[in-house]
Amino acid sequence: MKKQTAVQVLFFLLLISLLYIVFLRANTKKGFEAQDKKIANLESKLLKKEALLKQITKRKDFYQDQSFVLAENELALQAIEHDGHDVDKIYQKVESYILDQNYPSKDNSVVPLAGMEGVMTVNAIKLLNHKWVWVEFTDGVYWGEALYNYSLDQDKKIVLELINSFLYPKYKVK
Repeated sequence: MKKQTAVQVLFFLLLISLLYIVFLRANTKKGFEAQDKKIANLESKLLKKEALLKQITKRKDFYQDQSFVLAENELALQAIEHDGHDVDKIYQKVESYILDQNYPSKDNSVVPLAGMEGVMTVNAIKLLNHKWVWVEFTDGVYWGEALYNYSLDQDKKIVLELINSFLYPKYKVK
């Protein structure tokens, strides 16, 4: 009789264990489903925010790139064409004139400042309109920018007149 009650007790414990496992499984499944819903909802929100951020960034880049660019300035283009010049040739001529003065062993003569840590060279050029050109320059350590008034003389050679320039300070990294 004791064996039969021991078997019944074991059977009863096994049955309770199975019910407990089923109960845990059902509860954890609900928890996982709730977490999956939250994750899906957050991923959806994240995708929407990323799309919005991308759109804003694209719009900002568009306006930054389109503002103060010769190719987008209709009045400046008309002024160049009125003077009998081709816009593409003007841009190439100004760019070539400035970049051709980058030498490996001496400072670019267009740059108003001498290099302190190396040779001062021009990195970027942007024609703002039919009169102004913006130039970025560096010696590898120090960076600066300059604004020039440009024109063509009677021989159709580029003439640059410095309007203003500056050199960024060398900041120490903390």
